[in-house]
Amino acid sequence: MPVRLKFIEVFNFKSFAGKNVVGPFLSFSAIVGANGSGKSNILEAICFAMGERARNLRVNRLQDLVHGAAMGQQCLESAYPYVKAVFEEESGVELSFTRFIHGNSSIYEVNNSVVDAALYLDKLKDICIDIKSKNFLVQQGEINSLMLASAKERSAFFERMSKSIECKDEYEKAEEKLKSAENNMRGLLSKRKMIFAEKRKTKADSDLTNQFLELTADLEENQLKFQLLQLKLVEINQKQIVNEKDHLTELFLASFEEHQDAEEQFLTKKKERSQLISDTFAAEKLLKEMEKDATKKHDESIRLSEKTSHVLSKLDLLKNRLANAETVFECCKRTELELNEEIKLVHENKRSYIDHFDRELKAQGGHIQLDDDQIAEYRTLKEQAEKASGQHLTQLNSLEMQLKSDQAHLDNELRKMNDVQDRMKVTRQRLDFQTERLEKLNRFIDENQETLKILLTKESELESKLSTASARMAELNKEQQKIAEDLSEMADDKQTSGRYKKKMELIDHLKRLFPGVFGRLIDFCIPSHNKYKIAVTKAIGSYFDAIICDCHVTAINCIKYMKDQRLEAETFLPLDQLKVKRVNERLRDERVTGVQNIKLAIDVLSLQDARIRPALLFVCGDCLICETVKDAQSVANRLKEKTVSLDGVMFHKNGLISGGMSDLESKVRRWDEKEFYELKKRRNCIIDEQNQAQKTLREKSELLVIQSQIQGLRTRLKFATLDRDSVSGKESPEARKQLDNLQKELGSYDVTVADISSAISSLKEKIEMKKTEMDEMADDFFVQFCSRLGVQNVREYESKWLKLREEHDLKLLNFESHVMRLDNQLQFEKSRATDLKANVRKLQQQCKDGNEKLETLRLKQEANSREFSHCQQKRDGAENSMTLLKLQLDELNSDIDNFCRTHLHEKRETFDSTRQLLGACETRMAQKNYERHNILKSFKFFNFSLPLIHGSPDDVFDESMEEEATGISMSSTIAPVIFEREDHFQIDYSCLGTSFDLTNMEMVQKQMEKMEDRITNLMVKLERLPHHDMAAKDRLLSVTGRYRDSLKEFSDARSIVGRMKADFDCVKKRRCALFTGFFNEVSEKIDSVYKYLCEDPSAQAVLGIENEDEPYLGGVSFNCSAPGKRFQNVENMSGGERILASLALLFTLCDSCHAPFLILDEIDASLDHANIHRVVHYIEWQSKDLQCIVISHRKEFIGAAHALYGCYVKMADEMPRSHLLTLNLLNYVHSSLVTSVSTPSDLE
Repeated sequence: MPVRLKFIEVFNFKSFAGKNVVGPFLSFSAIVGANGSGKSNILEAICFAMGERARNLRVNRLQDLVHGAAMGQQCLESAYPYVKAVFEEESGVELSFTRFIHGNSSIYEVNNSVVDAALYLDKLKDICIDIKSKNFLVQQGEINSLMLASAKERSAFFERMSKSIECKDEYEKAEEKLKSAENNMRGLLSKRKMIFAEKRKTKADSDLTNQFLELTADLEENQLKFQLLQLKLVEINQKQIVNEKDHLTELFLASFEEHQDAEEQFLTKKKERSQLISDTFAAEKLLKEMEKDATKKHDESIRLSEKTSHVLSKLDLLKNRLANAETVFECCKRTELELNEEIKLVHENKRSYIDHFDRELKAQGGHIQLDDDQIAEYRTLKEQAEKASGQHLTQLNSLEMQLKSDQAHLDNELRKMNDVQDRMKVTRQRLDFQTERLEKLNRFIDENQETLKILLTKESELESKLSTASARMAELNKEQQKIAEDLSEMADDKQTSGRYKKKMELIDHLKRLFPGVFGRLIDFCIPSHNKYKIAVTKAIGSYFDAIICDCHVTAINCIKYMKDQRLEAETFLPLDQLKVKRVNERLRDERVTGVQNIKLAIDVLSLQDARIRPALLFVCGDCLICETVKDAQSVANRLKEKTVSLDGVMFHKNGLISGGMSDLESKVRRWDEKEFYELKKRRNCIIDEQNQAQKTLREKSELLVIQSQIQGLRTRLKFATLDRDSVSGKESPEARKQLDNLQKELGSYDVTVADISSAISSLKEKIEMKKTEMDEMADDFFVQFCSRLGVQNVREYESKWLKLREEHDLKLLNFESHVMRLDNQLQFEKSRATDLKANVRKLQQQCKDGNEKLETLRLKQEANSREFSHCQQKRDGAENSMTLLKLQLDELNSDIDNFCRTHLHEKRETFDSTRQLLGACETRMAQKNYERHNILKSFKFFNFSLPLIHGSPDDVFDESMEEEATGISMSSTIAPVIFEREDHFQIDYSCLGTSFDLTNMEMVQKQMEKMEDRITNLMVKLERLPHHDMAAKDRLLSVTGRYRDSLKEFSDARSIVGRMKADFDCVKKRRCALFTGFFNEVSEKIDSVYKYLCEDPSAQAVLGIENEDEPYLGGVSFNCSAPGKRFQNVENMSGGERILASLALLFTLCDSCHAPFLILDEIDASLDHANIHRVVHYIEWQSKDLQCIVISHRKEFIGAAHALYGCYVKMADEMPRSHLLTLNLLNYVHSSLVTSVSTPSDLE
């Protein structure tokens, strides 16, 4: 044991109050005591002295390690708490390591000298103690961890103990840089190949340009003729529209006068309603203002309550801060007193050091004063000696220059030789890299081929899915278009009144309030054909809008609610009160009725809810629907049944006849409205399905990505195959040939280096002789000086006394800097105390202001409550007046609605229909004008010459008019001017030929179709042409330049990859060396340790590495052969055998770490008696080379230990304090000691 732990000294650490010395520690020491007595605190004290962090010592902060901190009674002594560990070397020299607790930081001392944390840990590493790997400690449960560890976990344990994990970050960074450089190089290679392909394609583009120009000229000629035919067809249509417009204008003027009279009557009624609405709005505005005031008062009340609670919480916080500030102020005052005492102590130490230095100087040499005169004399003589030896100095410089020249020559040759060796190394690495690259390329090709198969499968699945979604989207679009057309037709006839909307809202309210309400009868049935709508409506009669509910109780509740809300009367059909007769099945037989196409009313209605069938039977009964009035009358007279014709004439059983269409038309429109809302509902469903299909179609981008990936994979496979062929066929043979040439070149440098080395040796001998002559000359000048001082020569004076003077000056400077630092700290504490005092006064004033603010808020709360009650009373009065105004407004609205439905509606329909027809005619005329204008503009767009008989082409393409008419459509002021000017143009159609009549619309259209087919054929030919590029030659020059640049970039990237590979191999080699060295040492020792623990030489233990190249990435296998058992993995052994194997591995690891001592913290928890005896025997066997400290309750450890340290607890000042008893057992017989000291409690 080159170093052993002698003792530790603990001061105010955790449960140890004051100064406690634990030790001296012998070769085998045991720490015993009851649970909670402080055994673990001794272990944590040792770890603390070894540099362990606070969070690993069962605390959150360093201050919590101070004695009493856990009880809230932290020790307030002036001295800092500390733990001191003293080691003893074989020579008897002691090494001390002390760590102080200063607030939340630490102060470190080595041999009573303050050092920083890094130097402190380095000093510990010098004696083989590493706190990161904890090579001196075996904690509780570590045996179980090793026993249950997998091969990978054992590898991580070896990496931590061997310190190779310190290279992990550097290894990963170097690996990442290498991968990034390789990816960049591959990307540049792909770029170079893509540019080459682009270069080849650009050359082919220029050949397509001539063919494209010929087809374009033919296409322009045919397009000109087609445009002229379009102009002629538009002119024919314009003449027809002008005649139709004149007739519609006369009808429009007549309907306009009738419509004006009806509108004047309607405006008079609207003025009355507007006045009433304004009064209602004024009342409603007044009510809202009152509600707003009440809300403000209520919000103000809430705000004041929240503000009061906030002020209370803030006041409590201020009181706590005041108490804390007063405590900190007192601590600051105490620190000032301590700093003053320390400054006095430093001044005393400085004076004592000066006195000690003077006495020591006199004792060593009384005539050597080291004053300024003596130093000045030494420097004068030194200058004289250097002048006298000038010639020798010149010769010496000449020899040294020649030596430097030869040395430079030697360095140059060595550099060349090293360069050759480096090139050989790089060549070998390149050969290895090419071999590894070839393997990777083969593996890469296989993996990409598998990936390509998967992507092709995905591509086929996505294409099938997208085709299905596309077909479904087309079907939905057609259905949506049809529904849109139906809705458009219905929207023109649909007139939804305010009364009908209120009825719909009423049903929603009743359904929400009373679950038994189903809805209106019309909502649950629909005629099977439109021709039955009038007849069914007549058959249902007054029950058309009846509300269906489950029972009469629900109906009564609904009626009561409607009365309270002052709503219109409604008819209710409670299902439990309806008396329904069975349908007469005979009436469905035409032989009984004697009339064809006769049906029961209930049969032509499609029912949507079976629960409503009793209500429908009650309403319709046996009513029959006939085709004509004559059939209905004959059936009613003969069968005495209620019948109704398709045009709404009803014949009752008693002979009464009812008819008339005025009331039926409004009800029939309700069926259309219902169908309208059903279509809207279906449209929403279609929109949802379209959104879903659209989501599926969005996956087309994913298909494109997969197709791009497939293309990329195929390209990469192609290039990887080419790369593999290149490496195996060309690059590897060239590298081997280059390696042979470098080997020959290396042999030629050995002779040159030997000759230069012999010449340098002779020069060095001459320089030494010349320096000896110069020293003899210098001694002649310093003879008297040296004899006066009592030294042999001047070199003795320089090496001893001048150095002593420099050390003295440095020591005095340290004293002054220490005093200055303490003065600065004292000034800081004084200023801090002043600030703290001002802060205390400020907090006291804030507490006073808070109490006053709290009282003010309470008074405001009381006043706000009174104002809120007053606002509530005013709001109730305004609400009553507004309700009365709304009733009057409803009556007036009903009168206006009746007027609109009858007289005004008829006049409006006549006027609107005439205006729409006239507007449609004008729109068509405007469309034709725009169409003609756009055709004329297309001549300019396609750069065609417009053939005119009358007019100028410049007038057609007037730039000033076109600028004002830009946008989607021309403005209303500019368009008529342009159209009027274009009407005077007379176009020459002679270029179209005379083969057909230009005034016949059908012949013009047929000629246009032929021309359009001809243009289409030409465009198809153009489209089938490959893509052409007019600037292909210029682009070819640019591509050639980019190709040269890509070659240079790829070369640079390849050199960068080489450098990154070298850096990565260096880090990998260093990390592998640390791991392998430690593993080999453990592997060599573990077999002997396992044999000793098993007490059988036939036992065998072997460690293996799964990954030979990089062992830290793989696992560490552990195989054992227990006595009498076969050789097997530890994981397959029994529990006891695994524990024994884990003990062997643990002791071997600790031994290989070469720690000066080993602490075993209650490792006996998972051991039986037999294994405990084996561990004790092993510790005794290793006690000569390893100092062991055991924390245990077992008597086997206590009986075998050389020294016992007993921990016990006593209460002092209501705090538990740990105490120690020490017992040296070397002078006692172990057997008697085991019987007398059987349990840790006896030590207390």
